[in-house]
Amino acid sequence: MAKETDFSRRKFLQLAGLGGAALCLGIFPGISKASVITEGAALAENVEMNAWIMINTAGKITLVDHRAEMGQGSYHSVPQIIAEELEVDLGQIEVIFAQGSTKYGSQITGEVLRSGLPIKTF
Repeated sequence: MAKETDFSRRKFLQLAGLGGAALCLGIFPGISKASVITEGAALAENVEMNAWIMINTAGKITLVDHRAEMGQGSYHSVPQIIAEELEVDLGQIEVIFAQGSTKYGSQITGEVLRSGLPIKTF
């Protein structure tokens, strides 16, 4: 027979509230004050923010796009958003096509086969 525990509704609500607050505040274990880039500071080395954004010591920003540009405007709109957010000139941003790698997730651009089927049978 299972052992009874003294776990009240009040205790459950307290723990649920604490867990919800922790999720709302966010937990970022890998960030320290030393790793934050200050405005106007020169970079000592190239910085790879994540798999998608890299900044070199000259201030050039490279964006990696893992899907083919097929008229969606991703090679133009995403650099504009990044330039605005980082407060840099659009000329400092270069977009390159990603090489095959698992760090970019699925790189398949083949959804036209499924979504185009009704057009083919029309």
